[in-house]
Amino acid sequence: MTVDVVGVRNLPTIGRGDQQKMLDPIVLCILGEQAYTTTPKFQTVNATYNERFSFNLTDRDVTKRLMIQVASKGDESNPIGQVNFPIKKLLQVGEVQGWYHIKDDQGLEIRGYDAKSGQNQASHAAVKVHVRCSTDGGPRSAPAPTAAGYAAPAREQPQAGIGVVWSVGDGNRLFVETFANVSAGAEFGMQQGDELLAVDGRSIIDKNGAMIPFDEVVRMITGPVGTQVQLHVRRATGEQKINVTRRSVPKAP
Repeated sequence: MTVDVVGVRNLPTIGRGDQQKMLDPIVLCILGEQAYTTTPKFQTVNATYNERFSFNLTDRDVTKRLMIQVASKGDESNPIGQVNFPIKKLLQVGEVQGWYHIKDDQGLEIRGYDAKSGQNQASHAAVKVHVRCSTDGGPRSAPAPTAAGYAAPAREQPQAGIGVVWSVGDGNRLFVETFANVSAGAEFGMQQGDELLAVDGRSIIDKNGAMIPFDEVVRMITGPVGTQVQLHVRRATGEQKINVTRRSVPKAP
């Protein structure tokens, strides 16, 4: 598994008024006992890293979560916030990328510094990552994807996705970033930039106006090979409902 840490934005500051101080942000990538840290940036609420880290996955990691924590240099034990990715879901979709709102240990989204107003609590603090996850190197207890968004057949019932790589944009909006080499989504008419609104008639936005957890969206899209899933999307020309047939990935020759 590789994790590209692209950057952070809208991080909170410490203090008020003339005593307001910006942090020295770092990003920690943690999976069990494996942990990596970006180089620190100093006195800023927005930072670019573009650093890549590699993790070795074992059978025991399938039930774990990849933790992406944002902290200030020297205070790593007290992170500002974090976002978690279940390894089992990453194995199913192959890769995810985009801006993700960081949350505290109570699950509340962190509000950060806004340059226009000069105040905290004005914007969502977020981290941008690109995670690629595969099962190369040995069998897994979870279905093994052979391309982004697809799962190889399980013992009893073959499961598959639609070969789409998603990106979370501003306001927890979910967009089509790109497609896997073999993509049912692209074949049935989905386009890069499409914003996902609903899956099989169920909105991905909850009653509070926030996007439901990403792993829940993945679960809604994933299903038995050969079955259909209806995706309600929005694009520049308007909204459309697209029926996509889930398909397994052909074996390489």
